Amino acid sequence: MKKLIFVLILVTCLFFFVMGCSNLNQSQPSASSSNYYPHADGNRWEYGCGIYTTGEGLIEGASSIKSSYFSGTTTLSNDVIVQNLYSIYNSVSGEGLAIQSIQKFLKPFSLKGYSATSYPPAYILVNNNGAYFYGNELEITTEATLIIPVSLKIGDKWQDSFGFTCEAIGYETVTVPAGAFETIKIKAGEDLYWWYADGAGAVKCLLDNIVVSVPSFESSTNRIISVLVNGYYIEELKSRNF
Repeated sequence: MKKLIFVLILVTCLFFFVMGCSNLNQSQPSASSSNYYPHADGNRWEYGCGIYTTGEGLIEGASSIKSSYFSGTTTLSNDVIVQNLYSIYNSVSGEGLAIQSIQKFLKPFSLKGYSATSYPPAYILVNNNGAYFYGNELEITTEATLIIPVSLKIGDKWQDSFGFTCEAIGYETVTVPAGAFETIKIKAGEDLYWWYADGAGAVKCLLDNIVVSVPSFESSTNRIISVLVNGYYIEELKSRNF
């Protein structure tokens, strides 16, 4: 199912977390020994983000850098203590499509003091069963939804906060700017994929089959118009501090 660009940004924002060389690899650590969601306070990830058109490559002005990091805790109304996970986007190539879409989506947040490219912190709880999402400052919930289980093996399924069915579908070796990682690949819904590495967390994300509105010069009218093209969105890990 094709998705408009604002849906793409919404999904990537709330999930928090490339095409590299991928090879199937079934010899992975056991589920009980894996740490796919490292969550120590101060952990920080930097991702390169880009919107691409099918067959044409990166859209001009549609790249950005996303920084995600854990900082501090919040006590919810039910006395559950959660960690704060922040995400900040910075434009790489001017005010590109990605940044413009984020600004449009985040406009209501500015009333609470958030900048155009930073999100209210996501509330995360990690325990012996998995990593859970408790909303954020603007939409707090006391009913957690599962992000990723701790004991994860191929074939496991669960529901995420958007109602998508997530499934661990295979092991892959992926190469991103931060290096090569042995990962477990997760499919969420029809077109969203995540690659998690033991001890590193999410190293790659792909949202496929989206519809992107791009500017195009129309010579017959001598004006700039918007053209809808098929594309996809990618996040890949550039660096981490642990």
